[in-house]
Amino acid sequence: MLLDESQVRSIVDEIKQVITASSSRKRERAERTKVKDFDAEESELIKEENEQEGEVFDQVGEILGTLIKTFKASFLPFFDELSSYLTPMWVIPGWLNYLPIKGDLIEAKVVHDQLCSMVERSDSELLGPNNQYLSKIVSVFAEISFYQAFAALMC
Repeated sequence: MLLDESQVRSIVDEIKQVITASSSRKRERAERTKVKDFDAEESELIKEENEQEGEVFDQVGEILGTLIKTFKASFLPFFDELSSYLTPMWVIPGWLNYLPIKGDLIEAKVVHDQLCSMVERSDSELLGPNNQYLSKIVSVFAEISFYQAFAALMC
């Protein structure tokens, strides 16, 4: 049995709390680097904490991907609500890993149109620092084009 709207709301609220707490921890780590006695040992601890935080956001990305795949377009209002909480450099790679969507043509159109819109406006969050996600985006578009061409041949 699928989750009802109140259960999805609870998940979204928990994700907001996780993101808010993570942002707070990130600020605390940034402050720790500014202290006078900051050293290599402390730097290594912060690096480990950042890696653990990355794992948390990988899991958040997986949860969001599952919710999008499960609830399709009906989850988009929740996703829009979460977007102000999401740190794009952590979530965008997770989202891109779920693309292209192949099993549901309606969902695929909605999500791929969103991707196109973001590319058309040169969305810096989508492209990432130094355009680091550009190769994945090109790969997604190549797969979409391949599937469209294949589908046209089959008709």
